[in-house]
Amino acid sequence: MLGLVITAAMVCAETSFEITEHPQNQTVAEGDSVTFSVKAKGESSVFMDMVWIKPGNFTMGSPTNEIGRWPDEVRYRIDISRGFWIGKYEVTQALYMAVMGTNPAKEYGVGDDYPVYNVSWSDATNFCAKLTTLEKEAGRLPDGYAYCLPPEVLWEYACRAGTTTAFNNGENILDEHWDKPCPGLEPIGWYPNNSGETTHPVGQKQPNAWGLYDMHGNVWEWCQDWFPGYKDKLRVVRGGGWCHFARYCRSAARGSGTPHQRDRGCGFRVLLYQVADSPDKVLKEESFKVPLSTFTYQWKHAGNSIKGATGPSYTIEKVKPKDAGSYYVVVRCNGRSVVSKRAHLTLEPEKAKTEDPVEQ
Repeated sequence: MLGLVITAAMVCAETSFEITEHPQNQTVAEGDSVTFSVKAKGESSVFMDMVWIKPGNFTMGSPTNEIGRWPDEVRYRIDISRGFWIGKYEVTQALYMAVMGTNPAKEYGVGDDYPVYNVSWSDATNFCAKLTTLEKEAGRLPDGYAYCLPPEVLWEYACRAGTTTAFNNGENILDEHWDKPCPGLEPIGWYPNNSGETTHPVGQKQPNAWGLYDMHGNVWEWCQDWFPGYKDKLRVVRGGGWCHFARYCRSAARGSGTPHQRDRGCGFRVLLYQVADSPDKVLKEESFKVPLSTFTYQWKHAGNSIKGATGPSYTIEKVKPKDAGSYYVVVRCNGRSVVSKRAHLTLEPEKAKTEDPVEQ
């Protein structure tokens, strides 16, 4: 829950849950309505780790003598007046599945602890919006706070963790041929010279001084911002990825993509920030874990999925003879599924009509 101090733990997709109330047999008359329902409970061990980042200041951009530098990396002194929380890891496939119910990752590393990729900027912002809604409904996120993609200034501030070098471990690119192996990047990031042409589970390389992993390499990370000079066309990505050389993985480097572009090398991490000056409840300024346990449902009739029947209950407004038969629901949570007991819908026998007596 919010306020819980984080412990060093990797994402795990094992989920313990069960159906506590199964759908019941029903007998109704033709034309009546009927409702089947199910209840499930459980605890998920899929967690999203959020790290508290204190306010401060830093120099954004890169010095003119940094090898691999791009002209748009102009240096600015930035003051960060309010602290924020940011994901300790890139959003994993298990986390994305828990919130969105799908896993778009294919071919370039598939698994619960791998970063999600093949997600657009729009997909990532939808994830943040849904996560915000789920956490508010669970009572863990008070009004006045929201999850979002990091603005790139906060992304770079968090990435650098007080450093001014090309990488957040105090190292730089030493070879003018920046497509060569980079000893300074090896300990902290996956890039073409060590990735084996695929993504890798999050948290395998060394973190920065503030405890954040994979800020360099593995997958590019979507940010809130429009790319400078291309407003309404391109969004910013940061951090580089498994398929881009060291130059693109530097703290100051930025890339771009259209809002609806999905790419094998692009994922994201989330940021939690205060959206209101006076929230209902002020969160503690410390790291915490978000437990994600989202149930999805699919009702079936005679073994066939019922279109649109994806909630904890299913109602037939006007029962017809063809509706008779068995019903059950498949409940899924974080990649696991449980099937309910079957319930039978039976129609009452049609009552014989009686005629009024005829007076003689």
